[in-house]
Amino acid sequence: MRKRLPVVIGIGIWIGMMWSACTKDYVYHEPLPPQDSVAAPHFKEDIIPVFQHHCVSCHVPGFVLDLTEENAYEQLWSKHEIDTLQPENSNLYIRLTSQTSPMPPDGNLPADTIRMLLEWIKDGAKNN
Repeated sequence: MRKRLPVVIGIGIWIGMMWSACTKDYVYHEPLPPQDSVAAPHFKEDIIPVFQHHCVSCHVPGFVLDLTEENAYEQLWSKHEIDTLQPENSNLYIRLTSQTSPMPPDGNLPADTIRMLLEWIKDGAKNN
């Protein structure tokens, strides 16, 4: 029994460390109101202008997530910010709808803008 005690304690410490390292913002998101049927959003025409207007004052080359026009698409995928299988679980969507640590930091974007970004992710987050 004495030989198992250090193993059990070690496993307990490891589980505790893994649990505390979790940084995902698990908050309940109010469902967005339904929208009229519109064409699927395009990355260059619809998404990039949102980033340019609301994000690139901070999210520039060298920042944790570079959302400049030249780098945004690659960064979103390589930093695992979008999840096309579970769009509502995309880090991008979670941060945009977060009540505790929203992006942009001065408050959430308008609901129709967030809805458009979510629709883009649902449509496969294409680089079009």
